Amino acid sequence: MKEEKFLFSNCTFMNNELFFVEIQSGLLAKMHPINGDIAYCDEMEGYIIKFGDVIDFISSYQGKIYALETSGKNLVIFDLANSRCQYRELNCCYQAWGNFAAFERYGSFYYIFPRHEKKVFRVNTNDYEITEVVHGLNGIDKPQCCCRTGNTIWIVPENGEVIGEYHLADGKMKVYGLKAVIENAVDTVFMNGNLYILNQFGLIYRWDTEQKEVQKITAMETEHLVEKSVCRMISAGNKLIVFPSLGEDIRILDLVTGEMEIYQDYPADFCYQELRWSKYYRNCEDENYYYLAMRSGNYLLKVCKADGRLLWIKPAIPSREEKMKIRNPLMEKKIYSYASSGNLIFNESDVEIVSLAKTALVRDHMKSKDCIGKKIYERIKRTDEF
Repeated sequence: MKEEKFLFSNCTFMNNELFFVEIQSGLLAKMHPINGDIAYCDEMEGYIIKFGDVIDFISSYQGKIYALETSGKNLVIFDLANSRCQYRELNCCYQAWGNFAAFERYGSFYYIFPRHEKKVFRVNTNDYEITEVVHGLNGIDKPQCCCRTGNTIWIVPENGEVIGEYHLADGKMKVYGLKAVIENAVDTVFMNGNLYILNQFGLIYRWDTEQKEVQKITAMETEHLVEKSVCRMISAGNKLIVFPSLGEDIRILDLVTGEMEIYQDYPADFCYQELRWSKYYRNCEDENYYYLAMRSGNYLLKVCKADGRLLWIKPAIPSREEKMKIRNPLMEKKIYSYASSGNLIFNESDVEIVSLAKTALVRDHMKSKDCIGKKIYERIKRTDEF
């Protein structure tokens, strides 16, 4: 029997559990990081269900979860204590995905770093007011990836010969020349006074933050083929662990010996879904581990911070009945929202609208000449839009 897909692109650690929005169902869920038990969160007032890879960055603070939509349209706030969801418009819809470079909290404020404009947004978690920070990211074109040390955000552009240093405390920005050009940057980490920068094809650069010197330290011989590309890197122990995008291999660089190994110790039934997107995207962490979101694989990956060991957790996926119990009411609310506004045109995030209309059609309380489910289902059949 083919294994059921259960995927999510990012997660946040709160109350000793991982919280995320599942790609297939569009539901907020949580996972125990030791035994892999998964449960869907209760239906939240105001939540608009969407399908697909809809959540980019996600973070938690004081019992609430803050998430940036992949589309760049909204900041989503999940209030778990009050079972309520709110949206704040961002207008960062520059492209279908990849609209943000960083999402960091300092005190009671979140800072949003868009990729396609030289600006920084600040979110007040007390009233959710969003303001633009004066001066923003002057000197950096298209920030691609960031990493944080203390209250400093290091910013690497997608292509360029500069690095930015942004201070969250006062909003001041410094820009340093690299004396080298780094192309196709995809990720960066800070370790022992050095900034390590990964490019799409496996080149790793080291930039000394004190001496301001850059050096290429390794190449993974991917021959600049997109099919072998990489996407993420974390530091653990004395190692840099590099994760594949469209490539297949996890690679581990020992910074003491300089040796690079290809990881082999996967679970016997481990597999990646056949999707044309990065196998790994983002991660969260607690005091001892990094947690790599299940964006393509059928296991949750934990990486020990102390020594770089990789541990695989098999998820215990909820039943279809459990999923439908939460999802169906949200889907019905969505279709009624569309119908009441007179809108019968649907976009990609409504790919399950046919099954939703069929569900609405058979509800006893909908069996009337004004049945909304029937109207929409008949409209779909006529236009063959789905």
